[in-house]
Amino acid sequence: MSEYVINIDNVSKKYRLGVISTGSLSRDIQSLWSRFMKKDDPNSKISSKKNVIPSTLDDEYTYALRNINLNIKKGEILGIIGKNGAGKSTILKVLSRITPPTSGSIKINGRVSSLLEVGTGFHPDLTGKENIFLNGAILGMTRLEIFERYDEIVDFSEVAKYIDTPVKRYSSGMRIRLAFSVAAHLNNDILLVDEVLAVGDAQFRDKCIKKMNNLSSSDGKTVIFVSHNLNIIKAICTQCLFLKDGKIEKLGKTDDIINDYLNDLKLNESKSPIVKGDERKYQIKNFSFDNEKLKFQISFDGEIKLNDNHLFIELLSTANNSTIIFKNLGLLKNLKSRINLKVNNNKFTYSQYRLRIRIGNMGKTYYIFEPASIFELGVHQSESIQYIETEIFEEI
Repeated sequence: MSEYVINIDNVSKKYRLGVISTGSLSRDIQSLWSRFMKKDDPNSKISSKKNVIPSTLDDEYTYALRNINLNIKKGEILGIIGKNGAGKSTILKVLSRITPPTSGSIKINGRVSSLLEVGTGFHPDLTGKENIFLNGAILGMTRLEIFERYDEIVDFSEVAKYIDTPVKRYSSGMRIRLAFSVAAHLNNDILLVDEVLAVGDAQFRDKCIKKMNNLSSSDGKTVIFVSHNLNIIKAICTQCLFLKDGKIEKLGKTDDIINDYLNDLKLNESKSPIVKGDERKYQIKNFSFDNEKLKFQISFDGEIKLNDNHLFIELLSTANNSTIIFKNLGLLKNLKSRINLKVNNNKFTYSQYRLRIRIGNMGKTYYIFEPASIFELGVHQSESIQYIETEIFEEI
């Protein structure tokens, strides 16, 4: 028996841009015949390109996946990372048989459960209990087999009180709890998880991570996990795949691939940092930040009066540009020129942040240095995490 449970051989997936069904079989046939005869399609939408109606079979295509070759071993936890549009979700949909590949072949040895979107696989009018049995039946399980796992599924999901309520009345967090519990406990060999755990709270998210680790180590199940949260990927994944523009950029050890991904983001970041203030008086040099270690040098004109100027490190929300977390490193005149800090990601909420270095005091700002990059930091998902600013940034 092969050690690989998934073999992906030269798989590509392409979509035609701007083409949708007309909603009528007769008009679909009419449109197809018009394009075949190289005439204007009478049912075509106006295209975004020069406001003309496409009239030939030579329509534009975009590749979501291109020439993917990948073998995944039994019991492996594979993390998939990449920018939006890289093809991460598409590869899970192809493996789940939600959409077929345009070319290439996929061989899967075992049953597949997938958790791709909130509510996927649930019938909204059925109760939570009925949906558990429905999903088990889809996987080919008998009622007795489902009964044997039923209590465990309900206990893990923590929605026992609502298990006889139609799923359409569940919150998104409740649906995720039940959906993950069903996918993780039913009789499957391969679990596909997209970035749906972000909906859940921090406690349940940590519970899911432990369960995925246990599925791999104890039960020998294979997990493929897509996430933008690099800290979770690093915590649970034995291997990591970096997708870029629908192609495999790199595959290997998780730490190495994450470093390559972050370096790629930096190389493609062309914008200069935002600097406000008199650079003849203050300057930030040799700035570097890898999401864990923050390093830079600070210099200032020795003749200026520092008075009560402090050095602040701030994390700002990308949603409204407000300061979420800050650390006062102390009086500027008492600091060393080289600053080395460690960011304790496990102490605060996972999100996208901008980082700002500020010189001034609580009443006035004299200098700001703000990198153009957006950083994905933190681990917890809950909004109720109590921030202790002295614990977020630690001097090293």
